[in-house]
Parts: sequence; structure tokens; C-alpha cells
Amino acid sequence: MNDHLVQAVDSFLSGHLARRSGERYRRLKEGHGHAEKTFLLHVWWPAFGNFKDLHPEYEVKDFRDGLRFLDFAYLRPPLKLAIEIDGYAAHSSQMSRTQFSDQGHTANSRLSINRRRDAAC
Repeated sequence: MNDHLVQAVDSFLSGHLARRSGERYRRLKEGHGHAEKTFLLHVWWPAFGNFKDLHPEYEVKDFRDGLRFLDFAYLRPPLKLAIEIDGYAAHSSQMSRTQFSDQGHTANSRLSINRRRDAAC
């Protein structure tokens, strides 16, 4: 793996961590694992060559006015793209019915990226 590329991913995530606090900080710190980093390294970077306009763990309101976090949001007006990376754990047979149902609500919430809560990205 190219050290420059790994450093670019680390810098991208560190920059977003530095601008966050509370739940937004925790979600980014704990929520981005192997699958999300693999996406950045092997899909996003080869396609775009930078992380401009890409926001990790992007907060949106769901249809019940609760909060959900998208793995990534690409926001380049007028385009608003929600990106979810489902790693192996997301499809685990260990998931309860409640968790499965909640995952469905999260999927539906992706449609409401326009309802983003006021938050620093």
C-alpha cells in the first residue's frame, strides 16, 4: 500500500476529528473501521484522487426526527450523495430482530439527507 495514500486517509479523518465533539466525534472515532478505510483507499481515492466534499459519519435527521449517521456524504452542490458501507459485521447472523429493524430505518433515513441537522462536518 502506498504510504502517501495511507497518510492522506489518516489526514482526512484526523481533520474531521479535530472539528468534532460529542457524539459526532465518537461516531467517527469508533465507527470507521476496516471496511470504511478500504472504501477510501480502493474505491474513492482511485476514482477522485482527493477527499474534497466528502464527509465521514454525516449526521441526518430520520423520519422520526431522530439522528442517524451516514458512513459518508458527498456534498458538492447541487449533488448530495449518501454512501453506506456495510462491512461483514453489518450482515452478521448475531443481529437481533430489533437491530435488523433499526438497520432498515437507517436505510430509509438515507433518503432524507436534505434534513441534515446543523452540524460541523
